[in-house]
Amino acid sequence: MRARGILAASIVVVLALGGLAGCSKKLRPIQNLPPETYVFIQGSVDVVNHRVHLYWFGTDPDGSVASYKYRWVYPPPASQDPAWVTILDEHGSLRTDSMFTVFTGDSGEVTPRFEIYAIDNEGLADPTPAVQRFLLSNLAPQVIFTDPLGLADSTYASATVSWTTIDPDGGGPGLHYRIWLAGNEASYDSTSEQTFTVPSSRFLRNGVYESRRCSLYVQAVDDGGRRGEPVLMNWYVRAPAAVLENNQGRLLIVDDLPRTGANKPLFDAFYKSVADLLPNGNLDYDVLRLYANPNIFRSGRDVAQTFRQFKAVLWYRGGETTVSPLLQAYQDSIGAYLDSGGNLYVDGLYLTEGLNAPGAFREDFVSRYLGSAGFVNCFTRLGSSGPVDSTAGWSNRVNSRFRSSRYGEAFGATASPSALVSTSGGIRVFAVADTNSVALWAMDGQLIPANTGFEAPVGLTVPQGTGGRITVLSMPVRYAAPAVASRLLRRMLHDFGIGIPLP
Repeated sequence: MRARGILAASIVVVLALGGLAGCSKKLRPIQNLPPETYVFIQGSVDVVNHRVHLYWFGTDPDGSVASYKYRWVYPPPASQDPAWVTILDEHGSLRTDSMFTVFTGDSGEVTPRFEIYAIDNEGLADPTPAVQRFLLSNLAPQVIFTDPLGLADSTYASATVSWTTIDPDGGGPGLHYRIWLAGNEASYDSTSEQTFTVPSSRFLRNGVYESRRCSLYVQAVDDGGRRGEPVLMNWYVRAPAAVLENNQGRLLIVDDLPRTGANKPLFDAFYKSVADLLPNGNLDYDVLRLYANPNIFRSGRDVAQTFRQFKAVLWYRGGETTVSPLLQAYQDSIGAYLDSGGNLYVDGLYLTEGLNAPGAFREDFVSRYLGSAGFVNCFTRLGSSGPVDSTAGWSNRVNSRFRSSRYGEAFGATASPSALVSTSGGIRVFAVADTNSVALWAMDGQLIPANTGFEAPVGLTVPQGTGGRITVLSMPVRYAAPAVASRLLRRMLHDFGIGIPLP
């Protein structure tokens, strides 16, 4: 034990490095002499780390050392005659040191032999390789979840987990992790990262998504093959709906209102009343209340995998005068869902950003998915006491008139929204390329400031190239009277082909 610290820091294996001056041709021996190999250990050999940095050098009596070959020989039943390995640096030149990682497996200790021999400049090898036996140890690594889900948490068939690792003797560059759900250890996933999103397919039981408690295991395996104890995370996984078609629910409703949001019961009841018209009623859809489950989406892959479990997603924000952090953070994953044929309906204020106007979706999202070059700007005061400037932010007053030529409805707004502090209103006017994609118009002069002389596109419905569709209203559809709003929303969702009947 006295020498453990010394030898764990460095082990010196000394071999002969060609250092003697060569003889003249006149005195050269008739037969080339081989290089000689020596091993020198500083201090007594004790148990040391399975990652060892070894150094060597050597001599040749009538030339120079050109290369070395080495091997590690493990005790039986391993082969006692493994292949020799030539060791050169990255330029193909002579190398006199290297960091070795010795495989220990779960035994934790191994006693391999290190053998190495020199080869001189004429290709003659040392016939008696230098040999040194080591006792190498490897301590098991340990995983610690940084923010585990608990039994009070739920997700759909996707979950992102993160962890830190403790490895007392260093995990090395080969440290990796095995991840599996209970019962699937034989088909584990593997990663070298410390964050992982479980693929949706791992949650299938007999090819079907089921609502059930799930157990996830993560196990560290270090570069020496030593496995740590698996750590466990338990939480609840929800099926997309009670009735599935091709393993999909018809509709996911995302309630993006705070628990005590203004008029929350009104908005909740309204969207539910429309969803209840699906062929199997509430068995066809599920409601995700973000205020009750704020950590359900921990990565973009969570969003993409969750959305793909539904034929359509309806995301509502009511009259909230905030920017949705989830829409903002995961819009690229939402775009991927649309690219794969998904359908998305979203309404609310401050959905898109523009000139002097905050919002969740970037302008490039608008140009890519909403068939618009950008926004029609206005000139208005930014906030209650801010400067007057150009902005993409508009607002409306109570009884402002709106119409939908596409869906055959017209109404007067039942509310006038507030605005974010120090900014303009949350409604956006889209610079559309094709007026056939307009789902809702603000009629001439009805916005604040007044859109004098033109009708303003404030809602769009745009088919996507892979068969999906996105419908965005930059104000809540429920600003219409209940009967009108219901008919309008039903017609919009009918376009998704999920079974909502026309009024």
